[in-house]
Amino acid sequence: MQLFFMDSESILTFVHTYMQVFFLSFAQAWCTKRRKDLDLLYLETDPHSPPFARVNGAVSNIAEFATAFKCPKNTPMNRAGASCLVW
Repeated sequence: MQLFFMDSESILTFVHTYMQVFFLSFAQAWCTKRRKDLDLLYLETDPHSPPFARVNGAVSNIAEFATAFKCPKNTPMNRAGASCLVW
């Protein structure tokens, strides 16, 4: 099943599957916009990973993400055999 999103100027803006919407909502939770100098300060002083790394690092290890977005194997977002498997 696919989700259709509409706006007032066009009939169909974009289409996503439920799995894609799941991963998009996960990424949206970490969406930020900061100045470069603040990013550099956080890299030096904050022990936590930057938001983009929290998202990209996590989903690049998930085979379902690569399947949902059709990411080619051995690319940054589909590390295939190099991904971390816990279970």
